[in-house]
Amino acid sequence: MVAAYPWQKAAQAVTDAEVRFAAVAAAVADVDGMEASRMELDRPGPSYMADTLAALGAARPNTDLVLIVGTDVAASLHTWERPEEVASRADLAVVNRPGVDRPALGPMWRRHEIEIPPLDISSTDLRARLASGRPVNFLIPRASVVFFRPDR
Repeated sequence: MVAAYPWQKAAQAVTDAEVRFAAVAAAVADVDGMEASRMELDRPGPSYMADTLAALGAARPNTDLVLIVGTDVAASLHTWERPEEVASRADLAVVNRPGVDRPALGPMWRRHEIEIPPLDISSTDLRARLASGRPVNFLIPRASVVFFRPDR
């Protein structure tokens, strides 16, 4: 899911939403059970997860929702718009991130820990590799290479 207007990044330069969506779609194209969603792109205004979860719950009322975030994002959940509503609508799956400790979240969150092998990869590093002609093989899906061009 790609945020159309990531309100917490309003002061930063953010790659165009359609470009970010195309990158996500390319990344999950060959993954069974995953799809890129335009839900937040097609809804006007800022992208709030509380609104997204409400819409998903209404569209699929008998489905358990799980919000997957990295430990870095989990540490900032208290700054989100209506975090209590987010917590009441979905379980939280927290994926470890290199160099980030697990945050204490409090009792309102139904939390599951997901451990993955640490991969020290960042979009900044990927763009630098491409700009200098270094390979990105096995770091991102081949179809995604176009979205990490240095001019983006």
